[in-house]
Amino acid sequence: MLGIKDKKILYQLDLNSRQSINQIAKKVGLSKDIVNYRLKKLEQDNFIQGYQTIIDFQKLGYITVRTRMTLVDTSPQKEKEIIDFLIKEKQVFFILELEGTELTYGLMIKELSELNDFYEKFESRFKEFLSNKKFAIYSDLYHFSRSYIEKSKEKNTIIIKQNKEEGVDKFDLDILKILSKNARTTTMEIATILETPATTVAHRIKRLEEKKIILGYGLLFNFNKLSYSYFRVNLELRDISNIKKIINYCELNENIIYAMKTLGGSDLEIYFESTQETFLESMKQIRKQFPEIRSWDYNILKKYHKFNYFFG
Repeated sequence: MLGIKDKKILYQLDLNSRQSINQIAKKVGLSKDIVNYRLKKLEQDNFIQGYQTIIDFQKLGYITVRTRMTLVDTSPQKEKEIIDFLIKEKQVFFILELEGTELTYGLMIKELSELNDFYEKFESRFKEFLSNKKFAIYSDLYHFSRSYIEKSKEKNTIIIKQNKEEGVDKFDLDILKILSKNARTTTMEIATILETPATTVAHRIKRLEEKKIILGYGLLFNFNKLSYSYFRVNLELRDISNIKKIINYCELNENIIYAMKTLGGSDLEIYFESTQETFLESMKQIRKQFPEIRSWDYNILKKYHKFNYFFG
């Protein structure tokens, strides 16, 4: 059971998981030692599954292709083999296992030839077990604060949209790869890994933030610990003129953590972390507010197997 103090700490980490212990302590009104102790306990108790660096991969010249597919004729061992294969592929930046037999994952690519090469490799091993593949390209991604953790006026919405490519070098990319695995990796730790002065690393991180390549730092939260589920909703609209209004409305819902526009998928996808009762009531209100929603369906997430915003 989460106490009020734990919720305050978690919410601050969700707003900016790279904050120092001192910064968090001042904001939540606790001592540094207590925050440090509670944070370690939250990690040990698996409330926290990771610390994300939210990277605008489009500014690095990447497009993201999402694949949904059904696994057929698979044993648990074969499903694990397929998932393990995807985990090891560096271009795969997220893998979601949904209830039933659906698997969803995302690829970061710069050229279509990379997509072709990946699928030749993947399907040469597993083609007989894959069915009903559907592709989509992410265009706009809205990342909302988890207001359900703690009621707060302090909120943070991060938006990844179509942007022109920014110039980066190998050193920048090396920093991004490290931070994509763990946003709380310290400047000194990064400096040690890259064998360079900490002042240089700090300067580069600041520059990546100023260029809006690094958009923020978030939390991979274990919502199951609150007896919540993760619902992915696909919306089909009669017209798309009100998509921005729907997104703005979703931003006010404390249980909606993402909204996404895709090319090739549904008109809009929204993602909840909540109880089923809260989710269904929220969808009822959204449909009442926006009668242009002509149809909707949803899936329930079973497990994250990987979720980075870069090649972590």
